[in-house]
Amino acid sequence: MQSILRFVLFVYLLVMPLIALVYGNTNDGILIAVVGVAAILLTRLQDLREFSFLGVVAKMQEKIQEADRIIENLRKISTALARGSLQEIAMSGQLFSGLHTSSKFKVREDIVTALKDMDIPDETVLETQYVWITVYGTMLVSKIIATAAEQSSVPEIQKEVAQLDRNSVYDLPTPDAIDVWGDAKRCDKLTELLKEYRLLLTTGSMSNPDIIPFGTGLNNKWKEA
Repeated sequence: MQSILRFVLFVYLLVMPLIALVYGNTNDGILIAVVGVAAILLTRLQDLREFSFLGVVAKMQEKIQEADRIIENLRKISTALARGSLQEIAMSGQLFSGLHTSSKFKVREDIVTALKDMDIPDETVLETQYVWITVYGTMLVSKIIATAAEQSSVPEIQKEVAQLDRNSVYDLPTPDAIDVWGDAKRCDKLTELLKEYRLLLTTGSMSNPDIIPFGTGLNNKWKEA
């Protein structure tokens, strides 16, 4: 009912000034018209405000959505660049001259921190380190085999490691499987290596990267055992 009354009032204020202008005194008609317009503005002011506000909100939402799209694109670009950078850094200095292992892991830490500061999901951050983890995981497996072989022959150890359950992403022994295997060896020298291996495969990080000597190459012969 209230909306109907407001509509009737609106029509009245709009029509009456026109009638006054056509059939009445011009000056009186102008005065009534002015009063009518003023009344319309006053009675519909809230509606006009709401319309204006909604327009501003719509524009703001449009800008926010545009900003969100830009941010999302920047995240994708940053992720792609980070992946490429980590791949190059992982290979540099292992096959050629370049950064030492600890220096490369410091760069890796800075890249990962930057990605997380951009609210990139942890699983995506880990995915960008695929080559990184594969390269250093392979090196650690080789070092683990060499350390365990001090108590046995290399071919025998390689065969044992080749039979362990593997992570489907990196095609490397799972941390749980290699931990159980290492514990059975009762070798204190393996303890640090196994801890570093688990940390690497689950996060891409290492507490002591320098346990991988400068110039260490990739060796996957254990997979053929």
